[in-house]
This record gives sequence, C-alpha cells and structure tokens, in this order.
Amino acid sequence: MLPTQSLPDPHKPATNNNTDLTEIMTDVQWSEAHRNPPIVEPFLAIANATMDGRKLCHGRTVELGSGQFAGDFLRITQIIRDTSTTEIFLRGLRFRRTRCLEHMLIKRLNEVCLQVEIDADDHRPVEEQSAIQVPLSEVSKTRRLIITNRNFPWGQQHEKVMSTEGLSTQKRQQKVEETGALICRWRFFVIYASAADRARNKISSHILQRFTSSDVKILEARIDEDDNRNEWRGVTILGGDFKLLTRKRKSPDREQSTPRKSLTNITRLRQLSLCSDQSPTSEAVSKGLQGRGFLYKSPTKSAGPSESPSPSRDARRILFPKTNRRTSSISRGINPFSSDLSSPPASGLVQAATTITMRVPKLPGQRYTFGDAFCGSGGTTRGAQMAGLKVKWGFDFDATACESWRVNFPEAECFQMEAFAFINKAKTSERSKKIAHVDILHASCPCQFFSPAHTREGPNDEMNTASLFAVSELLMVTRPRIVTFEQTFGILTTPGRRQYFLALVHMLTKLNFSVRWKVVHLQTWGVPARRQRLIMVSSCPGEILPSIPDATHTEFPPHGSSLKPFTTANQALNSIPRYGVSDHDVRGLQFSPGQYREPWDGNKILTQCITTGGSGKYNYHPDGFRNLTVREYAVLQTYPLDHVFSGPRTQQIRQIGNSVPCAAAHLLFSSIRKELEEADGVVELPIIIDSNDEDDAIMEPPIVIDSDDEDDAPIQPPIVIDPEDEGDVTTTDKNDDAGRKQKKKQQTNKEAFAVDDSDIIVLDD
Repeated sequence: MLPTQSLPDPHKPATNNNTDLTEIMTDVQWSEAHRNPPIVEPFLAIANATMDGRKLCHGRTVELGSGQFAGDFLRITQIIRDTSTTEIFLRGLRFRRTRCLEHMLIKRLNEVCLQVEIDADDHRPVEEQSAIQVPLSEVSKTRRLIITNRNFPWGQQHEKVMSTEGLSTQKRQQKVEETGALICRWRFFVIYASAADRARNKISSHILQRFTSSDVKILEARIDEDDNRNEWRGVTILGGDFKLLTRKRKSPDREQSTPRKSLTNITRLRQLSLCSDQSPTSEAVSKGLQGRGFLYKSPTKSAGPSESPSPSRDARRILFPKTNRRTSSISRGINPFSSDLSSPPASGLVQAATTITMRVPKLPGQRYTFGDAFCGSGGTTRGAQMAGLKVKWGFDFDATACESWRVNFPEAECFQMEAFAFINKAKTSERSKKIAHVDILHASCPCQFFSPAHTREGPNDEMNTASLFAVSELLMVTRPRIVTFEQTFGILTTPGRRQYFLALVHMLTKLNFSVRWKVVHLQTWGVPARRQRLIMVSSCPGEILPSIPDATHTEFPPHGSSLKPFTTANQALNSIPRYGVSDHDVRGLQFSPGQYREPWDGNKILTQCITTGGSGKYNYHPDGFRNLTVREYAVLQTYPLDHVFSGPRTQQIRQIGNSVPCAAAHLLFSSIRKELEEADGVVELPIIIDSNDEDDAIMEPPIVIDSDDEDDAPIQPPIVIDPEDEGDVTTTDKNDDAGRKQKKKQQTNKEAFAVDDSDIIVLDD
C-alpha cells in the first residue's frame, strides 16, 4: 500500500485507540478509499531497481522473505520510489504456495496459486486494484515463475535440470523449493461487493479457477482447451448430447424434379448430421471440418485415445466446426495473466478475453443432458427441465421420493440406491457408462448433518457424510462438463463442518475442476421464503466456468430497476385454483376452536424456510385457522401445480422440505445453459421451408437419438464432395432417378442437414 496520510491500510487493523474504522467511515468513503491509489508526489514510478546486483523490473518475480507476506511471491507490476526518503516499494500480484490454501489444492512441490482480492465496485483492472505493495527490503531473492494450463506433472521437469546429485531426498527437495522454477496452474479470486465489505471481511463469493490457454504466453506451457476437455470426457457434442431430429416427408403432390439446394462455398458448410461411413475426400473440406466437437477422422491420421473407436460410430454423430469462445465469465473484462515471467510481459497486461464466436445452428430438439444425484422428489430436476435441459437420470436412497420422481419424469431413469451403489452400477457395462454420462450434473447430498440446526447425532449422519465423499467417484463415472451443488450455508460456518466443505473443493480441484461458490439468499431468486444456501458451480478441465446468477428480486426495487419485488407467500398460495388440483383438500386441516394460531402477514415472504417436518414458525395458513395443504407447501417451494408427490402426507411434506426450490434451480440452470450455448457457439434458428413446397410439407414424428441407441440410428446417404470443385456440395440419393420419372409419387428421400449462412434447410430423411 502506497504510504499516505489520508488512506487507511485495509490489510491492517485500526490502531487508533482500538477504533474500528468501519464504524466512523461511510460505505462511500470506503469505496473511495481504493487500494493502490495513483502515484503522486513525493512518490515516483521508476522503470527498474537493483537488489544485490540483480535488476528488478516489470514482469520479474521475487520471493518475499519477511513482513506480512513472508513466504509468498510477487510478480512486479510497478516500482515506486519515495523521493523524500529514497525508499523503494514494489507493487504486484501475489502468488502463494498451494499448501497455504486450506487444503483446497493438492500440496505439490513448487506449485503456486495466484491470489487476488477484488472489489466489485472498483472498476479498475484487476492487476491494479488487487496488487499488494511491499518495501524492497522485504524481498529475499528472484524466482522464475511459469504459468501453464497443462495438467500435472507437466512442469516438474524443471527440477531435473538442477544439480542435485549426491543430495539426500530431503535436501534435494529443499534445494528445489528454494531455487527451482515455480509452476502456477490456478488462480484464486476473493470477491467483495465493495471496499467497505472488504474492510469488514464480508466476502461476496470465491472463485478457484484453472488458467486457460488464453492466459499462457509460453508455447511449451500451453495446451488447447479442447484437448484438456477431451482428455477428461472424450469428444463433446456442442449444443448438448441429446439430439432430437425431425424428418420431413413430401406430399404426393410434390414436384419431384425440384433441384436440391447446394452450397456455393465449402466454408459456408456449418453442420452435417448423421453422415455415412464414407469420409470427405477433399483435403480442404477435411480441414474445414476438423476442430472442437468433431469426430471426423482424417484417412491418414490414426485415431487418438479421445476419438471414437470405430468409423461407423463417427459417422453417426453430429459434426460441428471449430469455434472460438470466451474462457470464463470473469475473463470477459479481465485477463491479468502473462506467463513468460523470465522476461517482462507485453504492455496492456489486462485485456478482454472475449473472442468473436462463430455461430452454428442447433439441431431441432438438441439439448444438454442432465443427471440429478440425490434427486429426492425432483425439485432440482424440475427446475432443470424448466430450464430446457434433457433429464436423463436421477438416483436417491429414499423409496417414496423415488416413486414421486418416477411419476413426474417418466422419460428418465430413476435408480433407488445410495451413491456408491449407483457408482458401482455405472461401472458394470458400456451401456451403463453411456447412461451415466451427462453434460450437466447436480449433486446435492443430504444437508442435515451440515446444518446449523443440527445439534445432535442423527440416524443418517454417517450415510450423509459418506455421500459427500462419493462426489469424486461420481464425477469419474458421469464425466460432466458442469457440476452444481446446493448446500446449507452451515457447511461454511458451523464449527466442525468447514473441513467437509474444504474436502469437497479438494475433490474437485484434484480432478482439475474449476469451482466458484457463493451464499445466496434464495428469496432474491424468487422463492417466497427466507433461505440461505451455498451455491457451487464447477466446470471440467477445458470448459468455461459459468457464473452464479445475480439477484432477480429484492424487497424494495429501486425506481427504474429491472429487479422485481419479493414473491410473497400470498402470491404463491393464490396461484392454486380452488378446484382441480391434487393434494389440496383442506378438510380435516382446520384447527379446533380455541387452538387458532396467530395470523401472519402473507403479503411478505416466509421468515423461515419450509422444513422437512412442516413445523416451522409460520408453517400454517396465514389466517391462522388451519394447517397448510400439501399443495400449499409445494407452491411455497415453487413447485408447479402438476408436480405429484407419493406417500402419506408426512412423507409428502418431508419430500417438499428436502427439495431445492424449483424457481432457484430454474434460474441457475437457465443461466448455465445460456452460457454453455454462448461458449459452444450454437444458436436457435428457425426451420425455413422452401416457399415452393411450404404447403406440401408433411412433418413426421421426431426421431429421438441419444447415447443409448446410437448404434440403431438409421444411416443417411453419404455426403459426396467433388474433388475438382470444392464449391459444389451435393448428396446422392438412390431415389433420384425414380423421382424424376414419377412426379407425383409419394416417397421418402434421405438426406443430411445442410446449413447455409442465410437459412437452415431441413432436407428429407
């Protein structure tokens, strides 16, 4: 921190008679009290400094040997001289050894993590606002720091170039730690809403994220993000692994001799669907088709481990062109990372990481697949379905909850079993593995043990904690792109529970998953009850890290704000029709005279969340005359009116109380779906029927193709590319000759999807 008479140091507690500065300074004053203020007299920015004969300059990395940050490392961004005292200060980004991050990262020799603190109301670049400042006298030595997005053990080869012969293992490790290259794969963001919140240590959210290829400058240290993702889960279908294809049949009156549209330029070919085993022969075409998401195999290139095992399977998948994409939501505006720290980085260190994305159309009905671990009666599942995800499976050990889930999601598979039983089942066969694989996984194990209200041992404590430790193996069998968690906030704050949260983060980062987390007040997401929940979003290697949605509701929306007022209990209760709704029989729920409860204001949100036993402070009707019906409990948890609950009333209320509110899940997964679509470069486009046959088009029922029945998918005629004219693309059709001769004869043509820049042509199946 630049020495100044007017600004306090947020890193240090107030020392003036134990006065808390947050009590005498307003939020505005604290917001204005930015860290690292502009350099003004008597301070002067200088280009370099000298320490023990070594030249220090912008981009060099030094180790701090004393002071507040002793043992950490600083990559220099500014060198400042106090002209009144000739003292020199260094500003820069702070790197810490991974062993210093509460076990969230694996402890490895000379592995470090960038750690920065961000004020959301400070619009300066991250490298400027989050830099730390130390006197030059606290620097002990210079070090080499390499930023990489490659997986461990890359980077450990730097130890081998050191002369450690004849040293014991302990002394060898000590020498490497003291003088070897530092490898950084991770960055840790601590985000505050404002400078005032930072002064109070009121953290808004955390992000523990892998560096991406766009952050890495050294070619040797960089790997394409698609390769990282393919190593984790194989080739990924952009836009979602579930494919719903429609086919159009021409009417008998259709003129059969209408020429088929062709593409005038091979670079305009955006998407091919269900091609035959015959590969394109043009080298230019093959180059255009290769890239992220492709299963196309070059005839001269052998299949790698991440490619499909057989050409026939390749041919039945959907091909997508390579697209550029942003690397994470936080990197849209900040990219403070240059990796070749042996020399000063280029100017303009903080740059936008957003790149122009080439858009490709989604196939009709194509969706991201979803699996719900510990699904209960389906609150999260319902929200995911409402968000447009394809529900593939769910599992839970509770028989009654599974019965409810099956009734509500008959097109998906429900497994009544514990987590480890599901994991073992998923390992039994290739078909089981295919079923288990999903694009998005939700895994919220039972939270009772971690709740602040849990003050005595429960019968399921051991199973609940074991479920948490099943997450690592669950990820291994499901191989998701994105995984989400919802937990009680008590796992962060309750004594003796935080280690479980840290263990969960450790399990994710051990598999190279990036993760962000935030405590969300669900009433700000449209839930009519006060409820604090820990929301975690995690992404696999090579994948973007989706954001956690901002608030959509508030108690008193400011004028002109897009925020809505809180959803009240009465608004939820009044959404239930008087007749025609299940589980809404009020008979037998009235209190006896003299046992009426105190009425409560239904025009506000519930002051407490719905509990599993329905025994909360105001878990009765606002008029105080009766208990709530099961349907009323359900709408207060934002379930839709047609959601069914099995079992007796007590079991139904327990299922509802254990649920993630559907509105919260809907908002979360809608946000994730949109960000994935943006990253994948896919877009929903209308299907345009040729004006010549619009009246004659007859749409047949859709063909559903998923990972379980790809081998049974009908094979389409091959795409044939004229090697002498790459600008023309035609398809062969065994019925063409017959179609030309018999103009009004009904037939089904089989062709692939072809996508033009101007429209989408749904050709015949």
